[in-house]
Amino acid sequence: MADSKVTALGALAAVAAGDLLYAVDDPSGTPLSVKLDVDVLDTYLAATTKTLTNKTISALVATGDATFDTNTLFVDSTNNRVGLGLTNPQTKLSAVVTNTTGVSTEILSGQIASTTVCTVQHVREDASLGNSGLAFSTFLTGGTALREVVRVSAQGDVGIGTTSPNQKLTVEGTMDLKEQASANADTAAYGQIWVKNDTPNTLWFTDDAGTDTQLGAGGGGGSSNFFFAYLGSSQSVNNGSVTVVNFDTEGFDTGSDYDTTNKYYVAPSDGKYYFCVGLKFDAFADQQSFTMYLKVGGANRVLKQMTSSGAGLQMQNLSCMIDLNTSDQVQLSVYQASGSAQSLNTNNALCYFRGYKIA
Repeated sequence: MADSKVTALGALAAVAAGDLLYAVDDPSGTPLSVKLDVDVLDTYLAATTKTLTNKTISALVATGDATFDTNTLFVDSTNNRVGLGLTNPQTKLSAVVTNTTGVSTEILSGQIASTTVCTVQHVREDASLGNSGLAFSTFLTGGTALREVVRVSAQGDVGIGTTSPNQKLTVEGTMDLKEQASANADTAAYGQIWVKNDTPNTLWFTDDAGTDTQLGAGGGGGSSNFFFAYLGSSQSVNNGSVTVVNFDTEGFDTGSDYDTTNKYYVAPSDGKYYFCVGLKFDAFADQQSFTMYLKVGGANRVLKQMTSSGAGLQMQNLSCMIDLNTSDQVQLSVYQASGSAQSLNTNNALCYFRGYKIA
């Protein structure tokens, strides 16, 4: 019997349990018909692994594990995990990364049109399996490629602007701190670095006991705002009169607080200051006196009186710590009563005025 051609089938309005599917074939001239119950076919399809190639599916509901294109995507239905590039995900979402030292693998990225604009990457730091870090990259307008902006090392060090952090936080470049009126609440075993809303701003450190110490220019926490001034040329000091010492040349002045025109130091803020002064007279008669005056705002604050021991060159120094207010002017004057004018030497190791704020 020749094969028969089916020219029309009556459509089923709805498929119900018990409906039959007929398959008819005539491979050898003898008609062969197979009758399949819809429920039996449904059970068969559910129990069998299916491979779909280049098929468009409008909706997919799968029971059990699912694999897409070998290792591209794997769904572990037992543990409710998804693997990208692997078939044994260990977390809710796992992605395979490189096993090559020094090479990074993108784990997550953001994309605009066809351009990748941000990524999170795994970085294999060395041959040890445990030494793996993270890199965060962004794309800057006008650039041509992604650039790494933050690195987290296997040791837990964070680098901003560097791929090799060497401390818990390593910053390559400047950093802004928002000003505030005071430190935050104290926390045992922790200190704070913060910017005070002075004019101009000042930098402070607060320890866990709540003690505030100003840092940087004009601050404490160790010496700061050093200045060193000396005579640029020899100076004559008249007999019997108080003379301002002409320290008109600076060796250094980190805070620009010494005035070489008016020959005085201006305190940048309230606090305690240390000063040291040295004077050297070229020629002095024996047993002649002279007095050094450290003046603040024109008033004598500290003085030291000396008497020459023997004739000839005389050297003396004065050091002190004094309290100053903001904008106080500190100047050195000298009085000598040798009977004639005396000359101060220009040796900057022996004739100088220096100081700094200590607290």
